Amino acid sequence: MSTGTAGTAGAGGAGRDGRGRFLTGARVHVPGVDLVADSRLSLADDPYLADYRVDGRATLPAVVALEAMAQAACALAGRPLDEITRMAFDRPVAVPDDGGAVIRVRALRCGPLIETVLRCEETDFHVDHFRAAFPLEPTDGTLEVPRLGPDGPPLSAADLYGAAGLPGGPACFPTGRFRRVIRLTLAGPRGCRGELRGDDALGWFGAGYGRPVLGSPGLNDAVIHALQACVPRHRLLPSGGERLLVRPSQGDVRLHAVGRGRRGDEHVWDVTATDVRGRLVVAWTGLRLREADPAGWEPPPEAAGEPAGGPAEPQEPESEEETEEAKGQPAPGATLSSTRSEPVCLTSLNSPEARTRW
Repeated sequence: MSTGTAGTAGAGGAGRDGRGRFLTGARVHVPGVDLVADSRLSLADDPYLADYRVDGRATLPAVVALEAMAQAACALAGRPLDEITRMAFDRPVAVPDDGGAVIRVRALRCGPLIETVLRCEETDFHVDHFRAAFPLEPTDGTLEVPRLGPDGPPLSAADLYGAAGLPGGPACFPTGRFRRVIRLTLAGPRGCRGELRGDDALGWFGAGYGRPVLGSPGLNDAVIHALQACVPRHRLLPSGGERLLVRPSQGDVRLHAVGRGRRGDEHVWDVTATDVRGRLVVAWTGLRLREADPAGWEPPPEAAGEPAGGPAEPQEPESEEETEEAKGQPAPGATLSSTRSEPVCLTSLNSPEARTRW
């Protein structure tokens, strides 16, 4: 077994010395087999953490945890990997305002996959806070996204993020570079479409580091956080996903999210984001968000479909998605076959330059 630094072999996120932001403290590196690396998070070295506070505590965003695991997986594979499966976000990593926190990421070759975990000193590196797997061979096929329901009311960024200064309200989470929603339109049961502001992926991890492997963490988080508009009055936090494709791109993106239903306090979506040319930027299949508490987004009455006097009475489910949700099971969502009738979106999974057909 050899130890030493882990180079990213040209993958994104590498610094001048060949090390990614989350690979600077490599503890074990068996090329092509195993990689373990530590890194210290702090508000001084990672100022984006100050923009991502949950209940007042700076918290490692799930998209940055995925970035850390992606850096390790790409270093082990020796090339970029843009597909992620089997994602579980089981326990957050809080970062004290003073001192910081040490995280440890491990990437291990397991047949056709590189399996990764992220642990933290807070739990003595004994608990998997985040887990994900990276296929070494890309999925072949076509991603289909089902059609959204009829358009509902439009929502502005102010509707979603709320008025500044509301104690404990949505304005406190997230802030700064993570606020990228320009406008949204609710569509069907727990579905939405909209526009998100892109940004340059440089500058997230300080001087000496290049672009993150997965592109802008701010944009990737906004793709998730936009779904908050679909579940009013409950703050949502990501808890995992079946599959994620990321093909970083600069510029604004168009969002298309279809609700598949819920399991207990977890809601399930399929989400795609494309650039202005129709090229895929982000695609989530089976993205899971859980209800953290009732302190989430509060929609204006006209957006929530409520009379002025208060919430409307619950209605009987009228769609396939609502019927499946009532049973506690998610409705069918994005698939990898090309046989579904009348999909709203078709995009090639093995051709990054292919345009998405809407």
